[in-house]
Amino acid sequence: MPSLGDDPMVLKVIAVVYGLWFVQAALDPGFYDTTAHTVSATLALGGLIALFDHAFRLHLLTAIIWRVFAVIYLADGLVHAVPTAKRLIETQRYDVLVGAAAMSFVFQLPMLYSLARLSFSSAPSGGTGPARLATR
Repeated sequence: MPSLGDDPMVLKVIAVVYGLWFVQAALDPGFYDTTAHTVSATLALGGLIALFDHAFRLHLLTAIIWRVFAVIYLADGLVHAVPTAKRLIETQRYDVLVGAAAMSFVFQLPMLYSLARLSFSSAPSGGTGPARLATR
């Protein structure tokens, strides 16, 4: 029995919903208020591309490129999470810390799952993308 994460329709729906959320956020001027937010938004776009790539089985990039991007994506998440966690621990707001960590994990799980599947896939890279399929 396939797992929920391998169901193509579920992943496609999640990808479209996340894409719409990203477009809505990108239209907000506060989305680009600092350089750190702009860098994070750019990396989030890469994570969204990974989600679409996995959901629609596009195979746009090689596994090694996805591995490098996954490390950068996780590092950016930690760069923002560690100072926030430190502030919340100092103010003894453990309930907020647990809630924020859980929400962040749940909302980033589809992108992290897609990055993991793309990074460690055994499928041939670059051979089944849309341009290659159109020539068959």
